[in-house]
Amino acid sequence: MVAHWRRVHKPLAEEHQLQKRFVVHCLLLLLIVTPIYFGSEAANINPIGYHQENGFLDGRVHQIANFIGETASLPCEVDFAGCGKIYFITWSKNVSNEWQRVYLYSQSYQMALGEFADGGRRVKLDAANMSTTGLAFLKIESLSVADEGTFKCDVTYVHGKCPSLTYTKLYTLVIPGEPEIRINGKQIDTKSEVAAIHQISGKPLEKESNAANQIGPFSEGSTISLECSTSGGRPLPEVKWWNGSRPLRSKITVSESNKEPVVTSTIKFIISRYDLGKKFECRVWNNATAEPIGNWMSLDIHVKPLTLRVRGPLTPVVAGEMISLSCVVEGARPAASIEWFNRSEVVSPHPPATTDLMNDGTFRTSSTLVFIASRYDHNGDFFCKGTNLVLKSRNEVPLLQSIALAVLYPPAVSIQPEGRVFVNETGSVTLSCTFDANPPNVTEITWYRDGQIVNMKELIIGVKQFPSITIQNITRNETGFYSCHLKNSFGRGNSTTSTFIDVLYSPLVVIELSASVVIETYRTLVTLRCLVIHGNPKTLTQVQWFMNDQLIDTTVGDNASELQLRNVSRSHAGNYSCQGWNGSNKPSRRSAPQQLQVQCNYACTRYHECSYCLRADPGGKAILSMVDKDPESVIKGSSVTLKCSVDDNPGNPPVEEYIWTLNGRRIKEADSAIHHIPAVTVDSQGNYSCAAVNKVAVGSYGFFELRAKAPPRLIHGLPPQRGSLRNQSFSLFCRVECQPRCRIEWFRNNETLEIAASASEESHNLQLVRRHAAFFYEIETVEHNAEFERNLFPSLSSYFHVKNNSWIEDNDVFSCASDSNGIGPPVNSSTIYKVEYPPENVQISVVQLEIVEGELLSDDLIYCTASANPKPTYHWKSASTDSIVARGPFLVFNSSRVSRDHSGNYTCVASNKHGVSGADLSVTVLYRPECFVRKDYVDEKKVLLTCDTQANPPVFNFTWFKHNTSVTEPSLFPKSSASTAIGSRQISTLILNDSELEAYSCVSSNLIGNSKPCRLEVQQINGWVRLLLKEENLIIVAAVAAAVVFIIVSTLVIILICVVRRKLKGLRQGKDDHSSHHYSSGVLNAGLENKIQILEERTHPDGRCSDNSGCDMEELSGCTPQKSPLISAGHQCISLKPDGSPLLSDYLTDDNDSEPSPSSSSPSIHHYYEQPSLRPHRFIHSSGHFNIPLPPPPPKRTHHHRPAVIFNHHPRIT
Repeated sequence: MVAHWRRVHKPLAEEHQLQKRFVVHCLLLLLIVTPIYFGSEAANINPIGYHQENGFLDGRVHQIANFIGETASLPCEVDFAGCGKIYFITWSKNVSNEWQRVYLYSQSYQMALGEFADGGRRVKLDAANMSTTGLAFLKIESLSVADEGTFKCDVTYVHGKCPSLTYTKLYTLVIPGEPEIRINGKQIDTKSEVAAIHQISGKPLEKESNAANQIGPFSEGSTISLECSTSGGRPLPEVKWWNGSRPLRSKITVSESNKEPVVTSTIKFIISRYDLGKKFECRVWNNATAEPIGNWMSLDIHVKPLTLRVRGPLTPVVAGEMISLSCVVEGARPAASIEWFNRSEVVSPHPPATTDLMNDGTFRTSSTLVFIASRYDHNGDFFCKGTNLVLKSRNEVPLLQSIALAVLYPPAVSIQPEGRVFVNETGSVTLSCTFDANPPNVTEITWYRDGQIVNMKELIIGVKQFPSITIQNITRNETGFYSCHLKNSFGRGNSTTSTFIDVLYSPLVVIELSASVVIETYRTLVTLRCLVIHGNPKTLTQVQWFMNDQLIDTTVGDNASELQLRNVSRSHAGNYSCQGWNGSNKPSRRSAPQQLQVQCNYACTRYHECSYCLRADPGGKAILSMVDKDPESVIKGSSVTLKCSVDDNPGNPPVEEYIWTLNGRRIKEADSAIHHIPAVTVDSQGNYSCAAVNKVAVGSYGFFELRAKAPPRLIHGLPPQRGSLRNQSFSLFCRVECQPRCRIEWFRNNETLEIAASASEESHNLQLVRRHAAFFYEIETVEHNAEFERNLFPSLSSYFHVKNNSWIEDNDVFSCASDSNGIGPPVNSSTIYKVEYPPENVQISVVQLEIVEGELLSDDLIYCTASANPKPTYHWKSASTDSIVARGPFLVFNSSRVSRDHSGNYTCVASNKHGVSGADLSVTVLYRPECFVRKDYVDEKKVLLTCDTQANPPVFNFTWFKHNTSVTEPSLFPKSSASTAIGSRQISTLILNDSELEAYSCVSSNLIGNSKPCRLEVQQINGWVRLLLKEENLIIVAAVAAAVVFIIVSTLVIILICVVRRKLKGLRQGKDDHSSHHYSSGVLNAGLENKIQILEERTHPDGRCSDNSGCDMEELSGCTPQKSPLISAGHQCISLKPDGSPLLSDYLTDDNDSEPSPSSSSPSIHHYYEQPSLRPHRFIHSSGHFNIPLPPPPPKRTHHHRPAVIFNHHPRIT
């Protein structure tokens, strides 16, 4: 309860001496509001929030509240310090606006008055601490409702001039009754509680675990009315509804029942799923309650499912894998039920569902559908349906969601046409391989006949989308069971069906006579049989019978292969043969003839009759029997002895030999009474007959049928190991020879794979098991007839086709076993299944190898291993050349010792038929340094020596030497040195001023060792040149060189002067002879321009110089001793015509061989010499003349013509 101080105005008629003090108290009351609290006696003074240690207000108005039956303390303010001693105190109560005294107090007297007079003991004044606290308390015990009212305390002091009145309002408190809840007007029994203060402030109430207050169920969407009522209580209580921490707007009504007030709070709302689990609480409180009184309830609401989610694999799944689909339905109450559908069919058996209670009070239902994916589930929709009672009652659609699966599976193959197909030999047949696969692209197609791969080169093959083969010109050898095998990127699949191609071909027949020699009687019967040796089918449908190559009869039908000759007479004697039809497109060839001999009792009348009719008595009938053995115990491979004996009539003359036949054919080299068979074979079986022969006839035949049995024998067993990739198909094949036939059974780890129903099994369960097994494997059995070529008795083949190997574990043992046929023990064969996989986990014994150059590499040091099935093959590749360097797991180099060329990265490649994998190896070859020194110039005075080294590992130290002394010594330390590394090459440099470069050497070192000293390669200079180049001889050499240069220059100057003088002299002579020679400067200039350096005039025809001083004898070295000019490479002696033009062969007449006339010579012919030009001259000899390229001739003159001068063969010019 919360109480507040309230301001009360004091009447103006009170004592005048208290007016001033009263005004002050009233002002303070306007500013301060003091709470009242409950509890102890001190709390009774200030029951709401007032703390006694803070003192009371100066105002004289108090409010006191307390519970019925408790004690109330009414304060009265006294002032001993300011007013003095108290005379008496009077307490009054306002009753109907009139003050009635209820208690009187003085130091010597106390008395209860008025309504307290009768119970005076329950009212008393507590003045124990009145002088110290300034308060006196009137205590009313056993408080009742009638005690409530306004009390006044009037203090009378002895002096009587102080404020004396104190007012107190007394309230009685009654706790209201527990709230009662009604739903839609119906009273419910709920659990009440007292809610904590902090819960009222807004924090959520703790969830109640007790479900007794849950009311319902109610349907979502219905309207509900909640009423909460409480009775009694002072003051009048407040009633309010809360939804969790949220107050609800409600309607409040007040009524009276049994003279007590009844307060009711009503709310009305539409129920939603959000009200589920909420606590609807009614709280009641007034000033009498320290904490609200609460009563609560929650609603049980039925709601429909809110969501349905289906989850499954997001990527394609693999056939044979375990697939899990989950369906979750949330937000339902009551819990939803889940139903699974595969397309439109309900999944059976249906998976169970689990239910969980959620925080909001609804249920989550979960169901997981687990199954093995198959190809039939590809692109199939799995539906999950969720519903509950709410949806059903409202006839609403249940929640439904689907998920589609993409299943990867190998081809599921079938072959068409299925079953047995008949085709005539040389005909053609087409087989189609239909399949269902995902992915649908087929990458490999393989056809099988009787489990063996068919040679595809001889067939016509269809496209991969529609695989088929066409066998043309089919032969009997191509008879058999045909199946196809397809592969896609996921796996392999064998055809679940097979086609047996039955090639029909014409039969090969022989004729068999029941008796080849008979006696002519009235009742003699001979049966002719046309037996099929080879042919398909082996049953004849029509037979033509021939006697002596003449057609005698034709039989058809089931017994077409037999013909009976009744009442055999001599006319029946002859050679019989037959020709049969078996349904193929061609008849058989006519059989070899068999002779029928008829014994006659009278003489033959005709020759042809006598050739077949014999008159003799060969004796009695032959008896054929087996010696010392039961005919039923003959086993393949055992020895058999047959005996042919004659009855009591041995014949006349006596028997000389015996005739033995097998299936109508005579047995060669069998002519005695005993026929021994060393080992019974397929060919040994059949109808044996024998007859005694004397000189005149063959006796009657005796017959015996030999049939052997064969114990179980394994013809084709299982391989020691069989494997395949995961999720692929494969087949196993066993063939057992046994007669009588036996049965083959398959086992996995000694557990049978046959599915056979016992008498106790239900047929429905057996069908489920067989249907489940059909997804994984199939067993096919084929019976084979006897094979004569291979000496095989009837046999049985059993094929175990595994469609998907996901259910097979590694190292599973598969076995095929026959049962016993009573002849021999059973046989069996086993194979271990190994899961095949491409190479993986490739490891190399040494990942990084460091080896010193020149060391021996062990052959088994580096090897490669890998995990694979089948076992992988290995080869090594070099990363630098991408070539194979070794084959096998061991890395072996060609050379025995390692060289630096072997450095690099190598890859071990492991491969098998399923894939390739590899691992890398790094080989590092270490070797000592190799160096060379080169020279460079830093400037004119400094030389840079560089020591260039290649090494692995890198060089860590360079040492320079001069005359084998390290330059690290202080006296020889170079001015500069440095070392750098460039990859596997390092350099060290020296900067020197020294000229003895060849004296320096470099040695580099690494962890392997030191290099050989390397020096600068300098070309050796001869000794005398080296002597001249010494410093002390350089001055002499320079002086000699200067003298030589001076002499050469002087000589050249003299020669030049001589040449110039000659030119000037020639010019002067040209001017003096101008009238006779008509030379002009133009001629001379023309000659000069054509590179004629020197032209010298000759006045004498014999070539002598006119002026010896002007003739240079060295230049005439080309002339003859007679001073006639010669044509040579050094100088050219040239003749000029009288007009001044040179004599050239270009101007010669055609008559080059004619002799010149005497008049042609003239004493005035002038000869000139041409100094050799800088260009080479061409000399071409033609018809005895020399053609000499010369400068063009000078201009021709119109006078002084001279006859041409012709060169003779003689080199001399005339």
